[in-house]
Amino acid sequence: YVKGKDELVAAMIDRAVGDPPVLDVRGGWRPRLEAWTMLLAETWEHHPWLPLATMGDRAMGPNEIAWIDRAMATLADTPLLPTEQMAVVLLICGHIRNTHSTATAGTQPWSDGRERALLGEQVDHYPALSRILDGDGDGLPDRGRAFGMTCILGGVEAILGSRAASASS
Repeated sequence: YVKGKDELVAAMIDRAVGDPPVLDVRGGWRPRLEAWTMLLAETWEHHPWLPLATMGDRAMGPNEIAWIDRAMATLADTPLLPTEQMAVVLLICGHIRNTHSTATAGTQPWSDGRERALLGEQVDHYPALSRILDGDGDGLPDRGRAFGMTCILGGVEAILGSRAASASS
């Protein structure tokens, strides 16, 4: 029994996400965080209603909180402050949410191949976008998820490298 809608949604989310993953991955923070991210994306793909349900100020259940804690734990051996670790986790969650939403039917005009028909004669007004539609490059394989993660984690790595260099000088 739950008291209201907020508690019901929290219970549904908690049930859907389940226990947080055990990240028995070698190689440091980056491979562990990549594994966590892949598992989060798989969970959201298995339950496509989760990204929308997990937005905003709301009640969170113990499994969902444990997932966040597990992600932050991947960064525990880095010089990042706990608030910075949380910022990294939130950035990754946002990126996964954004790349997930483009796969959800009806959320993006280009998600089902209708892009040429929608742009019609207006392609000249959108030269950067038209290069993607004309086949320059790979388009958006995996909706840009892997490239975005490379940018995010590369940025974290650059910050860590900069801090290590500052500490040694």
